[in-house]
Parts: sequence; C-alpha cells; structure tokens
Amino acid sequence: MTAFIPASWAKDPAKIWEEFERVYVHADYHRALDTAHEKLDPAKLKGFVVLMKDGIPAERAAFYIGWGDYDYRGVTIDGEKVTTRRGKPYALLQAGDVLAISDTDHLGRSLYLKLITPEVYIPADKADKKHQSCVTNDIIFKLPKDVYKEDNAEKAMELLGEWFKPFTNIDDAKNFASTLAKKD
Repeated sequence: MTAFIPASWAKDPAKIWEEFERVYVHADYHRALDTAHEKLDPAKLKGFVVLMKDGIPAERAAFYIGWGDYDYRGVTIDGEKVTTRRGKPYALLQAGDVLAISDTDHLGRSLYLKLITPEVYIPADKADKKHQSCVTNDIIFKLPKDVYKEDNAEKAMELLGEWFKPFTNIDDAKNFASTLAKKD
C-alpha cells in the first residue's frame, strides 16, 4: 500500500529550518516562560530579537488574584501584512523593542517565533496601571512560496531579519536597539 504524500511535503526545506534554528536560538525551557508567577531566568535566555518595525501586537500575563499564565498572542506576518486574533491587544510593540526567543518551530512555509520581553513591559498608554508583566506573542512568519520551494535559507533569513534582528546576547541587542532610537 502506498501512502499519499502531499506535494508540499515532497521537499522539506532543510536548509531554511537548519539556518532558522541556528540564527534564532530559543531559551532553555523553564516555567517562567509560561507564567508570570515565576521570575525569568536570564541564564536560560539564549536568543533575542530587536523589532525592526512598529505595530506588532502583544499580550501580558493574566492577572486575577495573582499572576497567571502568559497569553502568547498569535500574530501572522505575511509579506507586509500583520494580522492577529480578534480583540484589542494589550500593547503594540515598537521598533527597537527587545524580546527574548522563548521557542521556535516550523510547519510548511511558516516559521514560528515565540517571543517574550525579558523585562516587565509598560506601554506608554498603560503607565498608570498597577498590574504590569512581561508581554508575549507567538509570531507565524509566512515565507514567500518561491523562497520556500527553492529552500533559499539566505533569503528566508533576510526577510525575517527585516522584522526581527537576531542576537545571542541581550547587551548586544539593547545596544543595537539604542541606535534605532537615535535615528528617530
């Protein structure tokens, strides 16, 4: 018996995934990546990104009587189009914001970046609110079909880098982010 394999699975773009996982290094898992009840362990954060464009939605942790789990708000980036689920996001992140890479994954022509701010994030319009936490999102970055089919890792990383510049050191990320702020 022969199994049916969709044409889209026929060629796994191994070069793209290998380069993606090499460049965008995710954190070592610890409970603080899931809940604000725990404090993030800086030693377990291995990769960071600096946002290169404004307006990426993010959510804070749930707060009831105390802190709960983070709501990794789903955000899809397809070309220049950014979409998210219904409802107003807690914050819109800005170019120059630094985030830690919580996790990475891939499926089809989508690259997944789960991001969390390494520190409490206070949006300007919520500075007077008393319950603040790190903010999170779960990025689904859609690769163009031609880049995916050609397994063009260089072009894939170039396109992703237009949105998220990768770093393996938070100080380097913050230094780079400060140069973006000076240009404004």
